[in-house]
Amino acid sequence: MVSEASVLNDLANNLSYEAVAERNDTSRGTVYRIADKHGARKHEQRIQERAAKSKARRQAFLEEVINTTTKADVLDFLDSMPT
Repeated sequence: MVSEASVLNDLANNLSYEAVAERNDTSRGTVYRIADKHGARKHEQRIQERAAKSKARRQAFLEEVINTTTKADVLDFLDSMPT
């Protein structure tokens, strides 16, 4: 069993995921999962900023689509079709 405290301490000391994995005799994936669980990934701030920008873009697109949508009467549409 890997000590999460040890992994987090090593990450706080700016060791790479691979170096932390070797020091704690585990895989890089396990190290990353522990870091992700505790919000201690190497580029956590940048990851959060990108997620926020992406969410804002999706919200803006949704508002744009909703504001440009027009309602149509199906019967008027069918009447306008050539026979």
